Amino acid sequence: MKFKIEKKSGIPLYIQLAETIKTSILNGDLLPNQPFPFMEDLSRELDISMITVRKALNLLEQENLIYKIKGTGSFVKGSININNKSKLPPSPELKPIYILTEKQFLGGYFSKVYESAVSAARRYNIDIFVEVRESYDDYRFLDNINKINIGGIYAMGIEDDNYIRGLIETGIPVIAGDNVLSLPLCDYIVFDVYKGARCLMQHLLDKGHRDILYVEGLVKNSQGEKIPERSNGIRMLAINQVIKESKLNINLRIFSAPIGFHSCYNLGKKIYEERNLPTAVFAFDDTVAEPVILALKDNDIKIPQDMSVVGLGGYLNKELDLKITSYSFDLFKMGQMMVERLLQRMKGYAKPGITIEIGGSFVQGETAGKICKNNEIEAVKI
Repeated sequence: MKFKIEKKSGIPLYIQLAETIKTSILNGDLLPNQPFPFMEDLSRELDISMITVRKALNLLEQENLIYKIKGTGSFVKGSININNKSKLPPSPELKPIYILTEKQFLGGYFSKVYESAVSAARRYNIDIFVEVRESYDDYRFLDNINKINIGGIYAMGIEDDNYIRGLIETGIPVIAGDNVLSLPLCDYIVFDVYKGARCLMQHLLDKGHRDILYVEGLVKNSQGEKIPERSNGIRMLAINQVIKESKLNINLRIFSAPIGFHSCYNLGKKIYEERNLPTAVFAFDDTVAEPVILALKDNDIKIPQDMSVVGLGGYLNKELDLKITSYSFDLFKMGQMMVERLLQRMKGYAKPGITIEIGGSFVQGETAGKICKNNEIEAVKI
């Protein structure tokens, strides 16, 4: 059995591998209890790492499509085959959901949300596809949208107002990821960034840090200019409020970097070259924190012994110790909520609104202000 992956694709390799294996299982190309090739063989055949293969098989096991026997290998579940009733066709009245994102946002965050979205979509027998914008001026998907069968769109990490406005004008239900936007007729699902930023800043002050550097994340606007990502405003509001309430003398410096590995790694080197090193770095999110940590480590700065680095986001990766460096959001719930919310919109059960993660639960309402008021938390104005 030959499995295909596209290394130039923006979709993570392990997700591609899991999807192509899954297709073979559901099409009946792989028979019940049939053994898979050994991980070493798949790794060599596809020229990918063993870690990638293992992650793909773990994903299939989570979806109850395969089982493993220690020391023997992985096998297709006996109850799954092309004639089995458990393999339901896509719901005829519901069109597919598209996850639309940008190349710079691919990574741990995207993978976690994608996994949960696929899992939720399968429960409702809805197809789900991924479309990646290669650059800020890539409008191919929007230009051809009328030729595509689409039920709903999840625009994850899309910062282009004009682009999202164009999606909305098609009449297709649109959710604008966790961005802080204010376009009419658009749904929003947002984390409680304000609470997360307050927790992280208070954590740094409690640890005795008084010289702190905040790294704001930059994105490109429609003119190609690099500007602060919108939710920087919430973070800065929370940081300044915690400093004010502490009544401590805090030296807060602000650096900026485009969200992306290379630019943030270079920023980490720039931080190292500062005459007076900060004792802590508060990164915009974990995608910024990770390359900053790597750059500092490459210059013999021990983390967290010499310098603490914290980030907002909490996706799993090899560099971050989530227990001490990150305020973690439930990314798995984000993907599930996205599918459920789009279903409500696609079936006409709900009007556009906003969903905010508060205390581990997602609360829906017409506006952020009403949700905050009803849940007795402070409304944050951007």
